[in-house]
Amino acid sequence: MQDAELIRLGQELRQAWNDEQALSDADDAVLEKAVARTVDIADRIKFLPATTMEGLAVKAFAVSAVFAGHVDFGPEVSSQLANSIIGDLLALAP
Repeated sequence: MQDAELIRLGQELRQAWNDEQALSDADDAVLEKAVARTVDIADRIKFLPATTMEGLAVKAFAVSAVFAGHVDFGPEVSSQLANSIIGDLLALAP
């Protein structure tokens, strides 16, 4: 299946993000560990090329989480994710 690893990471990211949101009242150390897990997954996503709409949707979710402020990926990861999507779209264009 095309984009299989990207889609798998997308499922992992969505779960990590949901877990993190459930910890909003948790101890700082617990929340920081959850955020680190989410950031790690998003960081891996940005390096995988998307060749399907489903793969692009994974990257779009990662970007939306960044820009929605739910996860503090930092401006570097935000830009890298956005540029990754642009590169993938350009590669798919005829």
